[in-house]
Amino acid sequence: MKEVQDHRGTRKTRNAIRNSLIELMEQKAITQITVTEICEKADIHRTTFYAHYDDQFDLLKQLEKEAMTQFDNLLDENKCGVNHASQKIVMAEEILRYIASNNNSIQVLLSKNGDIYFQEKFVSRLTTHLQRLRRKHTGEKINDKKNIYYSIFLVHGAIAVIQLWLKNNMDIPIPEIAKILLKITQETKSGVW
Repeated sequence: MKEVQDHRGTRKTRNAIRNSLIELMEQKAITQITVTEICEKADIHRTTFYAHYDDQFDLLKQLEKEAMTQFDNLLDENKCGVNHASQKIVMAEEILRYIASNNNSIQVLLSKNGDIYFQEKFVSRLTTHLQRLRRKHTGEKINDKKNIYYSIFLVHGAIAVIQLWLKNNMDIPIPEIAKILLKITQETKSGVW
């Protein structure tokens, strides 16, 4: 990403550019989106776009990087002490609140129009987090094949539930969807989390 002085006008321009990309990605894949389309939707000149980003792919990578950093920070904050059901609910609710507050960008990044490599990285991070939690609380090896299969299944299932929840305009309150996710997890294999 190009270095541009960070002030209110710059942030406003970046937000307009990013929101334009997100809106376009709701309709089509990044490979079908041009810088010209982004500029038209954001109501900016191409020179303004290029002052901030190299191209549409650079813009997408920056969105992905920021989303992953925020998500990693959220997981790091919640790594410790997730032994009790109430702590698991709090962790799940915090993750869901983050997703809800960024629902357009997260939904697009995890959609069929998003970058498959980002989605794989996202799944990998969640899976690794689940494996660490399981190892911490059960003593199982982190690379135990059975553990890896359970973790992958749970992460993909959770993402599918979250995608449906976002698609349905978050029609179920966060505490309730968090309980649903945890119940599915517990029913899949007691004690996976």
